[in-house]
Amino acid sequence: MNDRLLARLSLFLLVAEVLLVLLSWILSATMTPGVRSLLSGEGMRWYMGGLVRMVGSWPMVWILLLSMGWGALRKSNLLHPQLSLPQEKASIVVVVFEALAFAVAMALLTLTPHAPLLSSTGHLFPSVFSRSLVPVIAFAVMIFSVPFGVLSGRFQTLTDVFRAMKSGVEAAAPLLVVYPFAAQFVASLIYVFSA
Repeated sequence: MNDRLLARLSLFLLVAEVLLVLLSWILSATMTPGVRSLLSGEGMRWYMGGLVRMVGSWPMVWILLLSMGWGALRKSNLLHPQLSLPQEKASIVVVVFEALAFAVAMALLTLTPHAPLLSSTGHLFPSVFSRSLVPVIAFAVMIFSVPFGVLSGRFQTLTDVFRAMKSGVEAAAPLLVVYPFAAQFVASLIYVFSA
């Protein structure tokens, strides 16, 4: 994404947060039902005490893990293998076997009676499986990409693997800057109007 656009979005979210603080104060002062002030003692304690929890929530983890997986996938060249090269043909065979083993493991963990990743009522949604779906996908992408990269010769050292994952995080870095502003604004909005 364009840095200028993300910078403006960050500023917009910051200004919206300030306006929400003022609006919550005005609405609570006029005794509007269902509104809590962020400038009250309770509001300030909620805001200051919850900063880390609000920012360090599941979307941040998803961005981080998915970006690492994306970096490994992109740098391994698994998306565009050169099947004319014997190394890459063999690497694809390994990835296919990994994918099959992964699919069987996930089926056993989710589709059998009393499977450990099902909810207590035996459903996939909501369950441990549904809550962990995005991280599982991110790790699966890494599990497929890294061996492909190693076997095909694209990753020659552990440092190459690290750099591949780091490249994904570097690509997602602008989102990591905008996210705290967005998370804080959304959490504040929910707090103010959920009394």
